[in-house]
Amino acid sequence: MDIPFGLTEIESKYGRPDHDGDGICDIRWMATNLRIFLLPYPMRISWKPKQFVSKIQAHKLVGDAICDALEEAFKKVTVDLMRNNRWDYWGGCFNFRRNKHDPKKLSTHSWGIAVDLNPHLCPMGNEKDNQPREISEAFMERGFYWVPGDWMHAQACKGY
Repeated sequence: MDIPFGLTEIESKYGRPDHDGDGICDIRWMATNLRIFLLPYPMRISWKPKQFVSKIQAHKLVGDAICDALEEAFKKVTVDLMRNNRWDYWGGCFNFRRNKHDPKKLSTHSWGIAVDLNPHLCPMGNEKDNQPREISEAFMERGFYWVPGDWMHAQACKGY
């Protein structure tokens, strides 16, 4: 997947979720760009680990890549190993909100082009990348970028 660099390319490829800058995600943008995707295997919800998620909402241009990457990772190490090692925690994808580090910018989750995986292993600010290699590699092979210091967060863009 060819991923954009910087805000101009992100908006050119994925659109503008807040076209008028009012801080509210545009309904037309959502209807045109967001889709529901079935995960290859149910994943634990990171903030409620006894509950599972089997569908996600993501940008139409990246949802299949997210699901493909997860399917590849799960196949490499088996579902049982993922579950036993607690590598199957879903932290989210589409969430229209401001960037936690720079509130002047939208989070890449606002486009539905970022995923958070295994936040319990990779809390924000952690210098060490504890994301299982099988997961990291599967996403990188599809063009996703892992944000240093936020190793739970993979996004389908760079430079933003």
